[in-house]
Amino acid sequence: MSWRYDANGNIRSQSNVYSLLGGNGAVSTVDGQQSPTFWYRYDTMNRVVTDRGMLSGGQIVRGTVGVDLSYDAAGQRRCAAFRPRGRGGPGPCPAGTRHWRRRRRFHADYVRARLITTYAGPGTQWLDALTARRLDAGIPPRRAEIRQLRTGQVGIFKGHDWPTTTPILHRSPPIARAGKARLLLVVDPAKPD
Repeated sequence: MSWRYDANGNIRSQSNVYSLLGGNGAVSTVDGQQSPTFWYRYDTMNRVVTDRGMLSGGQIVRGTVGVDLSYDAAGQRRCAAFRPRGRGGPGPCPAGTRHWRRRRRFHADYVRARLITTYAGPGTQWLDALTARRLDAGIPPRRAEIRQLRTGQVGIFKGHDWPTTTPILHRSPPIARAGKARLLLVVDPAKPD
């Protein structure tokens, strides 16, 4: 892993090189060596505005795994946008939104993996890889393409820190307007000291 910094000491890019392991624990001969590079963009106050983005046409953009952050007048983080917004590219977050309210959008978590099970109420919704790629291209999923865990089922969702560039996109089902509630358990792997 290596980093490049800007003149203010902010991380500008992070480059990684690793190999994927197969099911038997040996280095995969199918996927080969992986070498993703993530780019970071900052505003004039040195606050991160694009995290884990990509370089496109000389510009740092959110891309498929990056996050765009916006701030309110008091400097508090207002919103985190997780995927490209159609053909027009990323835009500002809708007025009045907050990071925690955006969980109804499909997203991947910044963990290696996350175990999720719902004890009461509707289960977590998720997308297969093909539907997720189309969503990244700005094509929203059709209702029939949204998969959903049943109450009591357990899902393990790959996150951004999984050693591939294909995390599982998922969301809490949109239940607020229906007056429903959920009880769920979320478990993340322990981080080494």
